[in-house]
Amino acid sequence: MRLATVSHLIPQEDLDHLTAAGIITHSDLLFHINAYAAVPQIPRRTLDRYAELLVEHVSAKPLDLFQLSEEVTHTFEPLYTGVPDMDHVLRGVGSSQVIEVSGDRGTGKTSLALHIIMRALRSDAQTCALWIDTAGDFSPERCLAYLGEHEADVLERLHASTAMDADAIFELLDELDVNTDWRPTHIIIDNITAVLSPLLTAVSAQGHSIMTVLMRQLRLLARSHNLTILVLNTATSNPTANPAQLFSNSPRKPALGPSFTYMTDATIWLSKPANTNVEGEHTTLELVRSRFSAPGKSQYLLINGMFGSLPEATQH
Repeated sequence: MRLATVSHLIPQEDLDHLTAAGIITHSDLLFHINAYAAVPQIPRRTLDRYAELLVEHVSAKPLDLFQLSEEVTHTFEPLYTGVPDMDHVLRGVGSSQVIEVSGDRGTGKTSLALHIIMRALRSDAQTCALWIDTAGDFSPERCLAYLGEHEADVLERLHASTAMDADAIFELLDELDVNTDWRPTHIIIDNITAVLSPLLTAVSAQGHSIMTVLMRQLRLLARSHNLTILVLNTATSNPTANPAQLFSNSPRKPALGPSFTYMTDATIWLSKPANTNVEGEHTTLELVRSRFSAPGKSQYLLINGMFGSLPEATQH
């Protein structure tokens, strides 16, 4: 939990001192090797009191059996595309999970996310979604292409927010965690690479720490509130083949480093075959890894942002 979300426990001046010392989350403070030396501006007794308040705040609250039964009986909702082969591959991927969708530019990452979300919104009036746009290019008109003539009201349940840096995403997530008036069933971050990549440098571990905290918060949100969270990631070159790693036989791999993949519950990889005679954009969807289902692969057509099955004669 980020300390910025508990300003009612720690005064802003002391929060600023802690942040300057690299103490950003409750774990940073509670497990710091020597917090007293890191933040000399705050008296030891005061730091100890903050630690006590944080432990009390983050400790699990007791649940009665009725509440517990409601928590564990959430209905699992898989990602649903309407394309049979794709749905078979994705059958174990869905709610209460953070799912990475990676691929090169033009492989249909945003189209796949839109396709999944618009189908979910159309099929269930209780579904609502938050689209976090990190590039400022979210298009409501593109969403309308997935809707029928009298379905424009579906967009009322799709909220879009712009977040150009990690702090803006943290603010959105913190607000969701405490807001009981509106909470989405789906969250999409398009794309997470633009936010995290500038922070990852060889000279400092702070960027990796921010990435770890962000992904941990996303997974906590997904599990606590039964959300489906899609994080879109770009691709980068894969110059060295390491048999012990995923994508060992591919010239491309997801961006943000090998550790990022294991911060999610599943990784979906989109790619285009080198040669194809099929009309339209022939694309391959591969479930590379998942905590809850076996890997698999499906091929499909992407035409004007719409997904469809390949002709049987072209499938292998």
